[in-house]
Amino acid sequence: MKKSLLLIAGLICFAFLGKAQNANIPAPQQGDTASFPYWIQMMQDPNANFFKTQRAFNIYWQNRKITRGCGWKVFKRWEYMMRSRINADGSRPAPDAITKAYEQYQKSAYSTNGTWVSMGPSQIPSPGPAG
Repeated sequence: MKKSLLLIAGLICFAFLGKAQNANIPAPQQGDTASFPYWIQMMQDPNANFFKTQRAFNIYWQNRKITRGCGWKVFKRWEYMMRSRINADGSRPAPDAITKAYEQYQKSAYSTNGTWVSMGPSQIPSPGPAG
């Protein structure tokens, strides 16, 4: 019992020490895309403009060396994928836009109250040898 209480107390202290470490790091100034990678947050924000995200990425990587695991390739893949999906102004369409358009199509296409009319052939041949 004592060991588990000591373990829990140690984990709590460790969590507070880890949080105190981040308190000394100065917060980057808003819009300073050259020294802080805002493009990562913008990439994940569905309301962020594509062209502004692209610009923030280009400014951040202007004088930096591309290394393995730095996020450059991830962004380039995202950029390639998003380029064909954005609107002309750089905004992203709603994630459910295609689903809503399809549902609207189904409602309009299948909501006819008319009657079915046979288009033919009016005489169906009977099975058997032709002759």
